[in-house]
Amino acid sequence: MKKNRNLGSSGWIRLPQKLLVMNLKILFLVCIVNTVSANSFSQLKKLNVDFSGQEITRVLDFLTTQTGYEFVYRKGVLNTGEKVTLELKEATAEQVLDALLKSRGYDYEIVDQVVVIRKGAAVYAPEIPRHVRVLQGTVKDSGGRPLPGVTVRIKGTTLGVATDQNGGYRLELPADKEIRILFSFVGMQEQERVVRDQKVLDVILKEEIAEMEEVIVTGYSTRKVSEMTGAVQQFRGKDIVQSATGGNLMNALKGHTTGLQITGSDGTPGKDGALLLRGLGTFYGNDDGSGSSSTPLIVIDGVITDYTSISGVVSPSDIADITVLKDAASTAIYGSRAATGVIVVTTRKGIKDKMTVSLDVKMGISTPVFGGLKYMNSSELLEFGEMTLRNWWDTNENLREMYADRETFVQDTLGVLRNNFDLTKTTDWRDLAYRTGLSKDVAMSIRGGGDKMQYYFSYNYYDEKGTQVGYDLTRHLFKARMDFDITEFLSFGVNMNGTFQKSVSPYTGLVTMESIHPWISPYNEDGTLKYNMEAWSDMVMSAEALVNPLRDNAYNDLTELRNNLFGSFSGILKPFSWLTLSSTNTFTLINTNANEYLDSRTYSGNHSSNNVSNGTLKVDDGRSWSFLTSNILRLQHRFGEHSLGGLLGQEWYERHSRTSHVEMYDQLIAGERNVGGFAKQGRKNDAGVVPTGTESDAGSFSVFSEINYNYSGKYMASVSFRTDGSTNFGKDNRYGKFYSISGAWLVSSEKFMQKQKALSFLKWRLSYGTSGKEAGIDYLNYTLYAIGKDYEDYYREHPLYPSSYPAVINQLGNDQLTWETAYTFDLGMDMGFLNDRIRLNTDYYRRRNSDLIMSVATAAGIGVGAQYRNVGEMLNQGVELTLNTHTLKSIDFNWYTTFTFSYNKNKLTKLYDGYFVDGEGRTFYEGDNIDMLKKVKVDGVDKETGKPIYERVNEDGSIEYVNTLTAATSGNGELSYQDIGLKRAPYYGGFTNTFQYKNFELYVHMTYSFGYKAYSYLKTSYTDGTAWLYNNMYKVPSGLKIWKEPGDDADIPMVNSDPSYTQNLYGTTSFGYINSGHVRISKIRLAYNFPEKWLRQMRIQNLALSFTCDNVGVITSRNFIGADPENLGDWPAPRRYVFGLNFTF
Repeated sequence: MKKNRNLGSSGWIRLPQKLLVMNLKILFLVCIVNTVSANSFSQLKKLNVDFSGQEITRVLDFLTTQTGYEFVYRKGVLNTGEKVTLELKEATAEQVLDALLKSRGYDYEIVDQVVVIRKGAAVYAPEIPRHVRVLQGTVKDSGGRPLPGVTVRIKGTTLGVATDQNGGYRLELPADKEIRILFSFVGMQEQERVVRDQKVLDVILKEEIAEMEEVIVTGYSTRKVSEMTGAVQQFRGKDIVQSATGGNLMNALKGHTTGLQITGSDGTPGKDGALLLRGLGTFYGNDDGSGSSSTPLIVIDGVITDYTSISGVVSPSDIADITVLKDAASTAIYGSRAATGVIVVTTRKGIKDKMTVSLDVKMGISTPVFGGLKYMNSSELLEFGEMTLRNWWDTNENLREMYADRETFVQDTLGVLRNNFDLTKTTDWRDLAYRTGLSKDVAMSIRGGGDKMQYYFSYNYYDEKGTQVGYDLTRHLFKARMDFDITEFLSFGVNMNGTFQKSVSPYTGLVTMESIHPWISPYNEDGTLKYNMEAWSDMVMSAEALVNPLRDNAYNDLTELRNNLFGSFSGILKPFSWLTLSSTNTFTLINTNANEYLDSRTYSGNHSSNNVSNGTLKVDDGRSWSFLTSNILRLQHRFGEHSLGGLLGQEWYERHSRTSHVEMYDQLIAGERNVGGFAKQGRKNDAGVVPTGTESDAGSFSVFSEINYNYSGKYMASVSFRTDGSTNFGKDNRYGKFYSISGAWLVSSEKFMQKQKALSFLKWRLSYGTSGKEAGIDYLNYTLYAIGKDYEDYYREHPLYPSSYPAVINQLGNDQLTWETAYTFDLGMDMGFLNDRIRLNTDYYRRRNSDLIMSVATAAGIGVGAQYRNVGEMLNQGVELTLNTHTLKSIDFNWYTTFTFSYNKNKLTKLYDGYFVDGEGRTFYEGDNIDMLKKVKVDGVDKETGKPIYERVNEDGSIEYVNTLTAATSGNGELSYQDIGLKRAPYYGGFTNTFQYKNFELYVHMTYSFGYKAYSYLKTSYTDGTAWLYNNMYKVPSGLKIWKEPGDDADIPMVNSDPSYTQNLYGTTSFGYINSGHVRISKIRLAYNFPEKWLRQMRIQNLALSFTCDNVGVITSRNFIGADPENLGDWPAPRRYVFGLNFTF
């Protein structure tokens, strides 16, 4: 028979729990009209009991099997080894419980098939002190409801009482002492209070939620941590909302989740980093893995979605938890969309309690982070330019013949510049381009309900002014969820989520504002803004004026709107305790609009790509809607110590999307930024530009199942299977089949482990299975045609845009194309030491992604250069580790730590013809790492000539040192392109410390990444002697030295303004790639929670203040050059200071 199990470290012991079930299918309503309540049946059933000298837990197991009751009690309350003898015939369950428990000094209470066992009310000790005083009061829960049966006891004695039905108590105390009183109750945190001379003491007990065994929500099911057979990680909503700043929700998981890399975030308001789980497993998406094809599947409230991020979809304050599913045991049931992992988001819902209102306010300021990099002022840039001109004269014989004196050449060349600009003045363009950002984040929710209906309503307003002028974001999110319990066996719910987002970014054409020459001013002498600016480039005054971004950006911008609506209707039918039927029907609508507007009053509105166009407008509209219905049958059966559960489900999904693009010019009314405000369509200088658009449809049908087995809470096994059919494949390959098998052994529950004191928890996990992936592009199985020159004229029969161009093939279909498939093996171990004060979780994984879709060259006679085929395969393997400790533990002070570590290694194992060429033209072969950087190595600077030293690899493997890139690469194929490192960090993780002292909490979170290199445009920009002719440059960092004369030991080669002098040190060589390994202090947060005794008088449940500093600082290698190792060339993420207020009443 099944033994009682210790649930976590809370001190609770719980016999087999009732199955937590999900969602309904309305079709089965008629099945339960005459169903008898299982609860009533349990109470009326007659039992025959005959036990002799058996442990009391075996009797409880018997009652669970016969009645369905579950038994809950605090560790230490029940003597589980006590032998009992009990014989009853034709007895009710209550009669058996009275005979078993009350006769042995226990009390019990039955609440909805759950029996709560506790000690009988404490009695006074035989000896009562002669001099006593009386303490009285009431005990309530956090919702203000009285708690009957709470034990109120003098610490260190047996003196105590139990609270009455109204939560009241009256306790006699010694009159001449300071007394410590303990308040304890099943399901509540024990509380200790000091009593001196007061006569009344009211207490509020909090639920012991944090110490109960965690349950993991995997989308289709909910399971206990101890019963999980797969590799998953879960994060509570409270932790997420505290960590989410700057509107970047997914970034809150960075450094907390093993195997999940989040990269590429920058200063753009609300922008998330790219997500990659356990390495790149497809050829689709960007080279850095940031494409949507590499993003894990996102599931919200059990519903599969098309979202690539949850920022702007779900408010952080609405999240109950986020679960990351990594291995096949967890993801295979999601089938064709789970090859890159799954992120499951569960949102909050109503509760059966009185209404509570929560308000969370965060006000922040942000400052740009430049990493100590500064632009040159006018005199510094001029000095740099003069150096490049001198080197030009020194190395050019023709110039020496024309100018006998080097300085004469320099001054003569700069004459135009000096005559047109005051080089003693400097405009700080960076100061004009950046500002102190501001953010407001206000979230409010209303939650409550009763026995028949529970509700949850929320609204979140987020507004941010970015640190770069002109970048603004406004976001409105709302949620409405209502759940109705019609009967004990029938319920349904409605869940609606909506987002309305507007983002604005400046339009400056080809001008990068902060790098404009420092001697150029945007202002007239009277302080007004210039219409445009004179520019000097290539040593002459430019024929075309320069856009004044300060003036133009006051009118021009790119405004993007994104509106999401995500709604579902679900129902649950439970005709029997072992059977549940659910149906969830979801509709998703996404509307997007991008409006790029150049006003007719601005210079760029007339002189950019549309010369004298009198204002331009580009409008892109997108509309996508999808429908998903998910119907699931769930079964659960217990017999003895065996538990068998499973599900059988069916889903239908369809998606429709449309896009359109139109361009207009010749504005009729200044300020009107819609199509009706312009007179002409297209571009003034390109009559071939016409309105365009796309339309696509896709659908899929799925059947899936899962079986879970549990024996005695020690041995767990799980099997899942799913088949998906998709319209994106040919009829012979339309269906994909995916499966998983997994098991776990809870070693710490074995008898031979019971005497272990140090090792409190030990579990082994093993899983293997498959999951799939579509190509990420629709209609690859069809041959597609386009009509028009360069495939642009799609309107051959259009009355306004007739075409005489013939139809041509622009995609050769492949009806043999099939699913990409991931085969994943995972071995995991979970350990707990010292009553789980130390917790260690480790995983080793090996994932083989097969049948990868690649673009393959076709025979010339076909007329199309390439076709998509299933020809690739790659392998990812790695190790993950999470270490949690409760380092110091006391009543007033606690210290918690979390350390995460991830390692991933990639290898290409199968390619078409054994190789493929990446976007940079480099050839990768079987056995290579897809993250490998193949570059020509540069071994420093020649001290005598100032030229870079390149490595040439000859066919015999020998190394030859040459002074030009051409000499290094000519005649030897790609031999000189060597492995210089990886572009993605193979080692990454985080380290978190949380310190709690009374009502204060200090949280410090750090992340790290090691073992990779990133390209620094800053370093290579100094090698281009003509770059300063067109824009400003950064000051040369103190760690770099530019070669100036023979004998110099320099880091940067000679810089020469000669246009014919090229060094080619950009992306094709190793010169610009630097070690970007780093440790980042990501977040420091200080919070104060006001004492409950202060708040009770104001009827406030919770009140907290916090201050957070985000992106505090970064520690890099000594030779690192750049503003930020995670964003070397663009706009790094800012440093944020956020003040928070949270209260609930």
